[in-house]
Amino acid sequence: MDSTLVKNKNDVEIRLKYSNRALRIPLLMGAGFSSWGLFNFFTNSSVSADLESLFISQNWPLFFGLVYFLSYAYMHYFGYMVVNSQHLKKTDIFQRKVEISKIKACKSFSKDYIIQSDKNDLYISSSVIAADSLRFLLKFLKENNIPMT
Repeated sequence: MDSTLVKNKNDVEIRLKYSNRALRIPLLMGAGFSSWGLFNFFTNSSVSADLESLFISQNWPLFFGLVYFLSYAYMHYFGYMVVNSQHLKKTDIFQRKVEISKIKACKSFSKDYIIQSDKNDLYISSSVIAADSLRFLLKFLKENNIPMT
């Protein structure tokens, strides 16, 4: 399975991974913007190749390349979602969390899933999550008697 196990004190967390396609996009965008920025950096004849010239307006693609590479590293390291015996947690910027005991239902909508609870909902996109991670999540929800609609 593509998911990784992380041992906690008394619990096992499973990190569900992004699909390769979803990971490839920020990596390619980072490479493209960085190449463009390095081309501007070294071909600009009026500015010497030093640290001060990085902040000139023509070198903004380097900044975006760095942001895309950092986004790729975050997505690759933290994964799409963390499944625990007590909760489900998406690893995006706001880290939405749903406790397993408070999940009402899991609704299927056009190959995507919405996990509903009392307080908030988690949207699971099947095009972004790895196929084996999605199968594991659905199996986990069925084992915990979460109604699938």
